[in-house]
Amino acid sequence: MVAGKSAMLDDIKTIEYYLKQWGIWAYEARGLSVNYPSINAIERLRAKHPGGCSITDDEALQIDAAIGILCKTRPAEGDALAQYYLSKDSYRALARKMKKHPKAVSDLVNGGRMFIEGYLVE
Repeated sequence: MVAGKSAMLDDIKTIEYYLKQWGIWAYEARGLSVNYPSINAIERLRAKHPGGCSITDDEALQIDAAIGILCKTRPAEGDALAQYYLSKDSYRALARKMKKHPKAVSDLVNGGRMFIEGYLVE
């Protein structure tokens, strides 16, 4: 499935799914414990073990590379996207941290999400 970037996203797994899993992978890679339940029951069924990441290291590294490019080309979007998926904060809580309006944070995260999706399907 990881043969090329275009094979990354399929019709069942969405960019939102991959970014959530990347957030879990990044926490696990840092040695931090993540113990929040997934909202989506299907995601819980896909998980290899409870609370763990259900994407491969290769997939996570592709997403990580895309986020790195986003952070270099669009720093505000990259920072908002990374913080959103790493911290699992709401837009409102993230807006307080970033000293921005929640709508502005939402727009930054959504813009970053679209960039990542475009990068992975190219």
